[in-house]
Amino acid sequence: ATRFINGLGASAGGILVSELAWTVPKEKQTRMFSLFFACFQLGLLLGPGLNFFLEHLYFYVGPFLIDALSVPGLVMALFWTFLLFTFFLLVRSTFLLEGS
Repeated sequence: ATRFINGLGASAGGILVSELAWTVPKEKQTRMFSLFFACFQLGLLLGPGLNFFLEHLYFYVGPFLIDALSVPGLVMALFWTFLLFTFFLLVRSTFLLEGS
């Protein structure tokens, strides 16, 4: 199930890049794409370090077991959801309000 959730989040990468290309004016695209991919690489760097802290979790939320095998997918799903909402609320509205 966690690979399925990760796959859903990973597929959003192309959507985010196309949304950047569509909403950001041409003169600002280089900066925005650089920031976007820098944040992506930072996540690839910090992700394994975050697993060090999450590997000791073991508890239930209702019928669902949260342990070292399920929590990485849950964390990725939460981060992707946060990224998508932040991206669509902030990036798109910022450049559309500027009239570009």
